[in-house]
Amino acid sequence: MAKFETLKTLEAIKVNKKTGIQQSQRINLSFGSIIEDPFEERDCLRFLHLGEMYDVKLSEITGYYKAIGGPASDPAPVPKAEPAAKKPEAPAGPSLKFETLKSNMTASRAKIPGGWLVAIGHGVTFVPDESHYWDGNSI
Repeated sequence: MAKFETLKTLEAIKVNKKTGIQQSQRINLSFGSIIEDPFEERDCLRFLHLGEMYDVKLSEITGYYKAIGGPASDPAPVPKAEPAAKKPEAPAGPSLKFETLKSNMTASRAKIPGGWLVAIGHGVTFVPDESHYWDGNSI
């Protein structure tokens, strides 16, 4: 676990550990605050402080932290974040093509054998219509 100390007061943004998304909570890291395991994430330096994850803009922190016991003029190199693994492509096979329906609720439909697969909100149902005559309007 690499430990560093800050060389000036900085404003940090709290990050959700599970999702990696910045939250609205901000804290001030005072001169001499201990940060652990820093790494670059886009335009920020992401690190742990008191067991919580935070981001600070690289432009604000570059040159203002050093390895504990190391020289102040030579901040330790920070590893770049590993690029996210690419999602595997869906296999080339059958697929549903939903079309949005004009509705006061979120609704869409997909043509399937024997009728329509209709999705409204989080629910899905089957509407029988062998010839697919239904134009999407209410009766």
